[in-house]
Amino acid sequence: MKKFQVYGALMLLGASVMLTSCLKNEEEDIFDKSASERLDDAKVYYSDILTAEGGKWQMEYYANSDEHGYVYLMTFNKNGQVTISGQNEYIGYELDPLSTGAKVYASQTSLWEVVADNGPVLSFNSYNPVFHIFASPYDIPPYTENGTDESGTGHEGDYEFDLMKYSNDTLYIEGKKREIKMIMTRVDANVDDQIYMNYVTAMADSFFHPKVPMVFMNLPNDKRYAIMNGSTQIVTMWDFDKDRISYETTHNAIVNHDGFALMNPYDAGGYTVQRFVLGDKGTLRCVENPAITVDAGYLNTDVMFNYNTVRKCELDTTKYVHGWTLQPSGLTGDFAAAYQAMITEVNKSTRALNEIYIARLDSISYNQVALVNPKVPFLSYAMVVKVQMKPGAYTSIILPLVPTCEGEDQVSMVLDDATTTAGRNLLNALASIRDFIAMIDGKKFTITAENLLSPTTLKLAPSGDGSSTMEFTVR
Repeated sequence: MKKFQVYGALMLLGASVMLTSCLKNEEEDIFDKSASERLDDAKVYYSDILTAEGGKWQMEYYANSDEHGYVYLMTFNKNGQVTISGQNEYIGYELDPLSTGAKVYASQTSLWEVVADNGPVLSFNSYNPVFHIFASPYDIPPYTENGTDESGTGHEGDYEFDLMKYSNDTLYIEGKKREIKMIMTRVDANVDDQIYMNYVTAMADSFFHPKVPMVFMNLPNDKRYAIMNGSTQIVTMWDFDKDRISYETTHNAIVNHDGFALMNPYDAGGYTVQRFVLGDKGTLRCVENPAITVDAGYLNTDVMFNYNTVRKCELDTTKYVHGWTLQPSGLTGDFAAAYQAMITEVNKSTRALNEIYIARLDSISYNQVALVNPKVPFLSYAMVVKVQMKPGAYTSIILPLVPTCEGEDQVSMVLDDATTTAGRNLLNALASIRDFIAMIDGKKFTITAENLLSPTTLKLAPSGDGSSTMEFTVR
């Protein structure tokens, strides 16, 4: 028995000696240099990272928590110079104080350095008019008689950044003053700065179309979160099953070269989301959870006939419910032939087919279209066929429309009788218009769109038959 006790004691002693030796070696590895030496090493480490592989980076910059983000391209050289390129409205004001806020491209070279503080800090330590506009205390855009004088304050943005971490061609940084977390991602050194920034600006201008103000984040559990005002990059989000007023939150965001990102992570029903990249047919796919996508919702009830969606969210229906204009060039098959027959019959003498559109008309808009007196109350979708009778004089055939939606992309449109005497008389006189209307009335259509995030153009084809199509664009 004692023999086993002695043997066990020896084993424990050996393990203790080995553990002590390992800890000693680890301490030597960590503490064989002073704090200042380790900081000097970090400065060299990050300087080498910044200048490696051509030294070109995209920075997703946030000046403060009230503005959207701005994309910059930066090329760092080992000689301490950095070329910074950007394209935004504030550069326009900086270069021309009397400008109207157009997004102007500019590129300037200044100085940079990784300096020591509590840790390594990336400092842009000479003035660069392209970048320091957000750190400048001057009022940009300039103070006007009806504006706010922000002199002495400006945007209060950072120009020095704590270097937090580097991983997979991404630098994680934090503004020293605002403590806003940002990222920098490596870009191919051969990229042309202006072409790159033009692309980013085009993305920002078209990504979320102002006429499609609400899109949806689709979660794996079949829940949806509404997202509004994406075109401003100051987005409002809420659980679509809940009351908007009570549950909406506002987030500043950025459109970058590859997609869309929120400044801070957001908890959507237990799923953390922040960054999105382009997916199929213009949709967005969440980087943190690729099963989460963003699109404009159901093409029937959320896009083409969105009145109830907007009303549910307590939004201004006159502002957010839009109409759709028939595009003759987008007609195919039987619809193209029927439209050409209308042109042949209608366009005679001073008479001409002006346009055909679908819209939600209230009393004000209806009376403007119908030109009736006394004024009559109205609130319905309608198909309007507008015919020029002579220069400056029009008659509109207004057909109340009741859409019946099925699934996410199917709709049947029942058209009622023309509402005005002038419209009925014109319809009775023109058989080709009656024939075209008969091709739509009560028929079931499947709606498709090439861009599901910004579906400003819709194609409608009779369900089960894609040989004939109609194309509508948002009004």
